[in-house]
Amino acid sequence: MYRWCVLLTPFLLSACLMNLNGGGKITPSSNNGYLPGVEPVNGPVYRAKIHVDLASAYYSRGKYGIALEEIDRALTTRPNYAPAYSLQGVVYAQLGEWTKARKSFVIAFKNDPNNPDIQNNYGWFLCQTEHSQDGIRFIKLALQNPLYETPDKAYSNMSYCYLGLHEYSSSLKAASRAILLNRNSVESYFYRSRAEWYLADYASAQADINRVIHHYHLITPKTLQLAIDIQKKLGFEGNSEVYINELISRFPDSAEAKSYVHRS
Repeated sequence: MYRWCVLLTPFLLSACLMNLNGGGKITPSSNNGYLPGVEPVNGPVYRAKIHVDLASAYYSRGKYGIALEEIDRALTTRPNYAPAYSLQGVVYAQLGEWTKARKSFVIAFKNDPNNPDIQNNYGWFLCQTEHSQDGIRFIKLALQNPLYETPDKAYSNMSYCYLGLHEYSSSLKAASRAILLNRNSVESYFYRSRAEWYLADYASAQADINRVIHHYHLITPKTLQLAIDIQKKLGFEGNSEVYINELISRFPDSAEAKSYVHRS
């Protein structure tokens, strides 16, 4: 299952983009519900926003426990604060606590159903839990909002969702749209490379995975395995061996590496 980094621009590669390490990591919601000039500074919404911003920063660095503590502080300050519940759902999903994640997303959506960031995050979650059609529906709702500030994240998530449905042409189109909106959307290059591989466009797949690995230096079992697969399809066995050796050296305990260790 591919994970996605959904909350950072640019992504903190060492922490955030581990969605390509075997799960889908999302970038937290940026719509925090605070309206300058409407909500008072130091009021409950403003203070809850500060805690959510801190939680998002801790999440992006892989400090999930501290992120959850900041989210709890936000909810103590402002009960039913939808962005806090949305981020809580993201963190729980990253931890594999799917039941808790679903509960948090449902509360977030109930309290702010028209928030495009929440729609996008919830859509990503549904795709993570094999409800990709419903997930795409929520992501499209986010994209219909003209005030949505980060549509590249939604298109990237949509690309991931379409991969899960084996709709590779749609995945490629969504990833390309995300890249058009944000040229540093590294996870979108990965999803597009995967789609191109399935569509037998190996030269394009190679160009995109090279960008992921050599330009953005995102080296994970998933990215290396895709590079290996592409090199083999192109007939470059020597290059594939280089990636295999790097995979075994860097990630010896990964499922991808173990599949090569006992080769004759």
